Amino acid sequence: LKEGVKMAIALEQKFKQLESLIDQLVSNAEEMKEISKQVISKDELKPLQQKQEDLVRQINDLEHDIKALLKDVKHVEEL
Repeated sequence: LKEGVKMAIALEQKFKQLESLIDQLVSNAEEMKEISKQVISKDELKPLQQKQEDLVRQINDLEHDIKALLKDVKHVEEL
């Protein structure tokens, strides 16, 4: 039971991180949209595009962590 509680807490933390990253991703996309209406140079968008790619990478990493935790939870439930 104790191990299951630890895993549940870890999952909750991962989901909070995921929610935060998604919020940042949306915010960044909105900023890119606004800037793209005004920008003449693609160089001005490059930092936002790089941030977007980094956020997507972080979301993918979190997805992997969550899947691993869920697999562990399933294993504990089987014991």
